[in-house]
Amino acid sequence: MNNCESGCTVLSVKPAYGIWRYLWPFQTWNILIWMLCILTLGGLTFTAIVLLWFDPASLPWTLTGALIGAMWMGPYRYLPDKMVVALNDNPSHFIQGVEQFMLQIGYIVDPYKSNAKHIRFRPKRSMKPGAFIFWAEEDVDLLPYSDNKAELLGPPYILERLRRHWRSKRKT
Repeated sequence: MNNCESGCTVLSVKPAYGIWRYLWPFQTWNILIWMLCILTLGGLTFTAIVLLWFDPASLPWTLTGALIGAMWMGPYRYLPDKMVVALNDNPSHFIQGVEQFMLQIGYIVDPYKSNAKHIRFRPKRSMKPGAFIFWAEEDVDLLPYSDNKAELLGPPYILERLRRHWRSKRKT
């Protein structure tokens, strides 16, 4: 359990998806298309490098390793986690603290997807006109579902940054 800077305690952090998501990690068509493009270009590049400078017999193993690495760093990285937080203080202080942190790391509140019961944070670059290299998997959702509990859904690396931020605030 971690204490938050604004009077809260992290109760749990766990995957927000079932085990079947490991078999098909793509949450949207957008990330599927981008990953297919990246894997195709990466596979062709690796094939050319191996055929030009290394033993061609090592090509299947090289491509297998590259595929596993690309999948782990690609769609699996964005599979959302769910962080449940117990609030010891007014929920508005907690929400303001999360909003300030998200602004610091380059996220903004999505005015189209947010309401009184649900706040969605999106990367600033995704809100610019013509921005097409982003996907909804990077979004972070804040759901204050009672006076004493809130839930954050988002990529594990963003939730971990938030927890580190709370730890550093607690130490100072």
